[in-house]
Amino acid sequence: MLWTRHTELAEGLRKTYEYSMLDIMHSLRLHHNRPLKELEVFSANIQSIQACAPNHYAREANFEAQRRFNFEVDRAVIRIVHGNEDTEWYDQLEALARSIACFKVAMRTEGWEISGSLQSWRCVTAAVCFEQLEKLRGSLPPL
Repeated sequence: MLWTRHTELAEGLRKTYEYSMLDIMHSLRLHHNRPLKELEVFSANIQSIQACAPNHYAREANFEAQRRFNFEVDRAVIRIVHGNEDTEWYDQLEALARSIACFKVAMRTEGWEISGSLQSWRCVTAAVCFEQLEKLRGSLPPL
């Protein structure tokens, strides 16, 4: 299988992504004893105590969560598509193989036990797989 040689990279990317998600969840929490939920970070919709009128800090935390989450996803997608090295050129088959390896690791690995199993990495890797499949079919322009 073409993707199996990318398993180590895929595991490293998952760990990096999940560590970053946990960092966002803990550093932007609105209450000292309750970190943000993964869905709050993923959707950039942090719930405050006053659900009707979120305070200024909640709005700032929403913006910061969205900014940091987008940065982490962009960084992960670039590494999935282009590989671990800056000098590696773009190859559609290798990008697809890396994305399949990342998706396989996401589906078979539980993730961090600290905050339960984080699920968003599965969504990110599935999206990259679909994008690479579409590019291979020629229906999308290259990045």
